[in-house]
Amino acid sequence: LRLHHLEFVASEAIPHTDRAPVVLVHGVTGHATAWTGVAAHLVASCAPIAVDLRGHGLSQWSPDHDYATTTHARDLAVVLDALALERVTLVGSSWGALVALACAAANPARVARLVLVDIEPSFAQQDTDVAPRPRTFASDADVLAFERLRNPNAPDHVLAAVAAAGVRPGASGLEPCFDPWFFTCWPFRNDDWWSTLPTVTTPTLVVHAGQSFVRREITEQMAGLLPSGHHVEIAASTHVVPVDAPDELARVVLDFIDRTP
Repeated sequence: LRLHHLEFVASEAIPHTDRAPVVLVHGVTGHATAWTGVAAHLVASCAPIAVDLRGHGLSQWSPDHDYATTTHARDLAVVLDALALERVTLVGSSWGALVALACAAANPARVARLVLVDIEPSFAQQDTDVAPRPRTFASDADVLAFERLRNPNAPDHVLAAVAAAGVRPGASGLEPCFDPWFFTCWPFRNDDWWSTLPTVTTPTLVVHAGQSFVRREITEQMAGLLPSGHHVEIAASTHVVPVDAPDELARVVLDFIDRTP
């Protein structure tokens, strides 16, 4: 499949840095532009790259709906190969955190640091327990209103970028930029990554969003199981932290990079 990514670059030359490139991975029904606000803070020192997972954004859809977390992780490793990135920091949000975790577990030598943002390792819901959402929008204003409802704390410029990149013209209006299969199935709901956590020795930061449905006691337990796990909460954020609290997420990521070997 064709896989799309965004490379964020500074507007002027920057000094050489020893920080590894940061690869950013979105969640279900998301896209690479969700990381715009975070990348703005990383670009001066970390060469941020955001990927569109298969079936999302400008990446191609899987004809057989092969959207397993492990498949996305293999795709991510292919992207690292294509970009000649030998060693990176992986930052994943929601489902993207599980993709990053799976990639780090399978490629430990390539991942210098790992950041898991607001996710639990297993789920009580079935893969078909998907909340309804609009299949089309009549206008850009409707898209923006939908995104504002989901991300009440998001900076206006970030929300505008996310809304604009999240739809494309269709027969009945503006359609979301993801495989319609995700309206009815979220395959990661079948995952269970608890047993993987103790095997990942990469320094790992687990981030909890204070206004999210994800339970803090679970994210703290995750950090405790990781051999080199750390935990932090971003209090003023709902679940999609890269959109809802990009400035604070960038701050904790940079702080984690600077204080871990």
